[in-house]
Amino acid sequence: MRKEEFLTALRAELTGLSPEGVEKLVEFCSEMIDDRMEDGLTEEEAVAAAGSLDELIQQAKTELLPVKTANFTEKSTFGDTLRTYTAESSICGIIANCDYTADFKLLPSENGTCRVECMESEKICYSVTTENNVLHIECADRRTLFSRYKFSKAQRHATVRVYLPQGAYKSLEVKVTSGDIAVPAGYTFDTASLHSASGDIACCAECGALSAQAASGDITLKDTSCGTLALGTASGAVTLLNIKNESGGSIETASGKAQITNYKGDALEIGTASGKVSLENAECAALHINTASGGVDLTHTVSADVMEIGTASGSIHFENCDAASLSLDSMSGSVVGTLNTGKAFRAQSRSGKVDVPFDTGEGTCKVSTLSGSIRVKIAE
Repeated sequence: MRKEEFLTALRAELTGLSPEGVEKLVEFCSEMIDDRMEDGLTEEEAVAAAGSLDELIQQAKTELLPVKTANFTEKSTFGDTLRTYTAESSICGIIANCDYTADFKLLPSENGTCRVECMESEKICYSVTTENNVLHIECADRRTLFSRYKFSKAQRHATVRVYLPQGAYKSLEVKVTSGDIAVPAGYTFDTASLHSASGDIACCAECGALSAQAASGDITLKDTSCGTLALGTASGAVTLLNIKNESGGSIETASGKAQITNYKGDALEIGTASGKVSLENAECAALHINTASGGVDLTHTVSADVMEIGTASGSIHFENCDAASLSLDSMSGSVVGTLNTGKAFRAQSRSGKVDVPFDTGEGTCKVSTLSGSIRVKIAE
């Protein structure tokens, strides 16, 4: 649904209520959607993030029916009390849905037990339970839409802290809205799913399968290993440092950059719209990179099988790279670099200069561009 369609439907369903209150509600929703779009969401995604239209209408009717008492200036008392919950049984996994503004942080337990610390108030409280040895953290947020939104813009994030003994666990699932997610080293999860809209995600834990999704927040993986890897962000950056990826992975960004250093793994796929892609000291079974206007910069990057790089207007630069088969395509950008071993070259540019070595190897290297130049050398 588009923004104007959403606001028109909202206004139409609130006919008969306080005109001033209705307009303030529409103004709140309009500003909320605009903020989400500034964070990198599409218009449809920003509208969806504003919440269910039916629920919003029902809530608004409840709050606006007393025309003279409609209140849009409610002040949140979030953070009044720090409460601690202790798990009475062993834990094999965590499912956490934090409040609108809270950060989530996993920390080592000092005494071998699991406990959760949350900041609570009269209108924000948490339910912390265990079911089948899975720790469930749920936030009950009774603030109005208006106070919740105003609070998130004006106040600092609180933090939900989970103190957990280091070791191996089955699952970790965390969802936040504008908060950050931090998972340190010392933990192993069979599966991990980390989601934040505008917050950052940082993970150093070992994971059999890791999924991390953010809209405008950054995603950082450091000094760890994982089986399968699926990372996605709109305007945030994706950074991988010292990573072993056994079963392959995918990275998707819109305008955010993807920067990978010291990577070793199976097939790796990277896609961006305008974000730059950089790899340094990377070893892959196969490498596939596609970008619209972002540039691609590779240094000491090797693929055992294929290396396919495609970009519309971005340039491709590589230094001391290699693969059994290479395909490097750019519409208007240049393709410049050095390969470790000789190849059978097929290079063409409609209007740019072409400079490639004579065929000297068994592998193949196909290079094409319309208006850019091509210059490839074999490293000495």
